[in-house]
Amino acid sequence: MSLIEHPDYWEERHPDHGRTWWPEPPSHWDRVTLKAMGVSFRNWTATNAEMFDATYAWHPSPSGVRVASDNPHFLFHLKMSLG
Repeated sequence: MSLIEHPDYWEERHPDHGRTWWPEPPSHWDRVTLKAMGVSFRNWTATNAEMFDATYAWHPSPSGVRVASDNPHFLFHLKMSLG
């Protein structure tokens, strides 16, 4: 098991109407917004990398971090741990 950060969804665009993913992650991926900042997110994923088999992408948001992933169990545990 391992976590894989997908390199193609890292970039963030700032259109006039707010923040968006660019390019958009696959539509079948689930998304969560966390209250934690990027450093906390990176530490959590490094510590728990062997617990999940997931591909994910993330970017900062004004109130924390937005994460998209192909594994809903990964996102559930992430949300429970980091809000």
